[in-house]
Amino acid sequence: MKVALSMIFLLLTGCGAESDTPWRGYAWNKSDSRFEWFYVWKETQEDCIKSMEFEVVNPPSNQWYSTPFGCGYSGNSYFKVRLLNEILGGDHIQCVVRNTAAGAKTQKVLYGPLLEGFPTSGRDFYCT
Repeated sequence: MKVALSMIFLLLTGCGAESDTPWRGYAWNKSDSRFEWFYVWKETQEDCIKSMEFEVVNPPSNQWYSTPFGCGYSGNSYFKVRLLNEILGGDHIQCVVRNTAAGAKTQKVLYGPLLEGFPTSGRDFYCT
C-alpha cells in the first residue's frame, strides 16, 4: 500500500530538481499587523518550524515578530507545492502563486505560497 501511495505521489508531484531549501518561515509582524516572510530557509518543514520557534522568542527578532508563525513550501511542481502547503504549510497561506518572471524557469521555483493579506496577482505572479 505504501509503495502504491508513493508512486501516486510521484506521478502527481514529479521528481524534478527542487531548491535545496524549499521551506521558508513566516511570522506575524507586530508593527505592520500582518504576516511576513522571514529569513529562515530550510531543507525540511520540521527544521523550518524549529528555527521559527527559536527566532520569534529570542532577540533581536522578538522585537518585531511574534506568533503565529509557520513555514511555506516553494518548488517547480504545482501539485507538490499545493499538496505540501495544504498539509504542512500552516493556516495563513491563502493560495499558491505561479511565478511568471523571466528567470523563474531557470531558478526551478515556479510555484510558491502567498500569505494572507497580500494581493493575489501582480506583474510577475498570480494565484492558481
